[in-house]
Amino acid sequence: MEDNPLIISQREVLTNGHNGMKRRKMISLFKCDVCEANYNSSNCLHDEFFEKECSCCGSADHSFLDVRYGNEDKGLISLICACSLANPLGIKGKRLSVNNRKHWIDPTRIARECGYQEKEVDYMMERIQIKGCGRRMNTDDINQLQEAVYLNCEKEKNMCQFTRDSSYNLVNYLDDEQENEDMMSICSDATSSL
Repeated sequence: MEDNPLIISQREVLTNGHNGMKRRKMISLFKCDVCEANYNSSNCLHDEFFEKECSCCGSADHSFLDVRYGNEDKGLISLICACSLANPLGIKGKRLSVNNRKHWIDPTRIARECGYQEKEVDYMMERIQIKGCGRRMNTDDINQLQEAVYLNCEKEKNMCQFTRDSSYNLVNYLDDEQENEDMMSICSDATSSL
């Protein structure tokens, strides 16, 4: 996770000793009563967003959303996105709706996380489809996401190849220039000794 997580929302808590506040209580500050009643509305923050298996990428290492204490003197509690693969623009505002899952994940971040390797992308996409936001995405959206990730991998590989070729050509050019200077020096030394 990045050092500065994406803050989705904040609440000020006016209680003494808020450090003792339980996680469930902090989460309820951001959830509506409808969610607490288990009504399946697409515009609310559901329990699944706070569970350890991320609703976005499917990782068991973190939840999609989390709550954190802010500044001690203000008693500020923040709702943050805890998934490093999430698209910051895709989860702001009403985009947290389960109907907008196709906007949650960032193909550039997936490609980078997978080291721009297609085989790793395949594993990651499988996890996203089985455990993450891909569970409830249609096939076209999954295919578009996967193509976008592959495209990012290809761009990075081409950029690396171009950089490698350019630096190789520059080194060869400099070597050729040095060789030409050396030859000119040898020729001029031979001419002056005659």
